[in-house]
Amino acid sequence: RDHGHVGFLGVREDMINTDALWMMESKTIMKAGTVRFKTDRVHFRHLNSGMYLTVVQPHSDADHFVLTLESKPDEKKTM
Repeated sequence: RDHGHVGFLGVREDMINTDALWMMESKTIMKAGTVRFKTDRVHFRHLNSGMYLTVVQPHSDADHFVLTLESKPDEKKTM
């Protein structure tokens, strides 16, 4: 985490919660299949809320981005 990497804890049975489940949606993939990194365009939809994961740049001059949720898929923000 300190150097730009994401760290994950091991999953225990008492930690399983459907709030952690996301569905990947794509116009071209109907059922299963591979996704090519930096080539294929997909949406990530939260299973319980139906909200879409969105990448937002908080300030036009900022070099960082924030992940937030959006109710409708948007080509520019959610893919």
